[in-house]
Amino acid sequence: MLTTSHSKKQNDFVIDGSYSDEELDAALTALDTESSETALVPVSASIFNYATISEATVRKHAQDAATRIRSKLDKAKATFLEIGRDLLSIKAKLAHGEFSKWIEAEFDMTIRTAQNMMNAAELADKHETLSVLSPTIIYKLAAKNTPDEVHTEIVTQIKNGTIPNAREVEARIVQSKTKAHHQKELQLQRKAAEHTAHLDELNWQKHEKTLKANNAPAAEIDKERKKWITANAKKERNKQALLEREQKRLEQARMKHAKCEEDAVLAVKFLHNKLGANFDQFRNMFIELANTTLFEKALKSL
Repeated sequence: MLTTSHSKKQNDFVIDGSYSDEELDAALTALDTESSETALVPVSASIFNYATISEATVRKHAQDAATRIRSKLDKAKATFLEIGRDLLSIKAKLAHGEFSKWIEAEFDMTIRTAQNMMNAAELADKHETLSVLSPTIIYKLAAKNTPDEVHTEIVTQIKNGTIPNAREVEARIVQSKTKAHHQKELQLQRKAAEHTAHLDELNWQKHEKTLKANNAPAAEIDKERKKWITANAKKERNKQALLEREQKRLEQARMKHAKCEEDAVLAVKFLHNKLGANFDQFRNMFIELANTTLFEKALKSL
């Protein structure tokens, strides 16, 4: 019979009486298992093509070595996160200044290394999804100056089934920091504009005081005030328009950069699949090419 957990999937099948309940139940159970396994095993953003190794024995040795190394790396990753948690626990109990002395006396480790481990453990505990990453990548993500939005982006990517490599994570961190820096600059520019407006008001008050000291009639003062406001409003609109254009330019540049990164990854994967065993030769030639503009011209000539 169809179980409760599978009842929602009946519409995925054409039930016309040609299948028994047991057959349908077995098919749905298999579908559940396949979907679950796919969701739990993210795919690395970088996949080695073992077909490029022509000798079967060497290919088998490489695959077996990769399995063993991954297992050891997983154990090492678990160990350094456990160390970070232990360090956090002790630090919370020791008096101020004692923790660094304890680290220096007990371990061949700098306080900075200890801090990195604690940061990594805190981040992994906050976002359990990140625990599938290598220690190096977790260290980079756990750095205090890494924006939180990068954590969110990486978590989402892993949940969608792809594990980013170190270079991709570094690129995202740099991109996010650049964006934050530009936003900070725009904020400073706005504050400067507000400060200028405040100074303009003070200057008007000084000008108004002079007019009154010279016995200027109220109508003249009012006229001067309107002229002053109009001039300052125009100046402020020009400044605001300039800020908005700059912000738009920065956002367009950011989006263009992100699109270029995505296109580059797709292009490399395409070449890797098409070139097969010749990919490494192509990559080395491209890296050694001193002037990439020549390569671009050659592509356009095809």
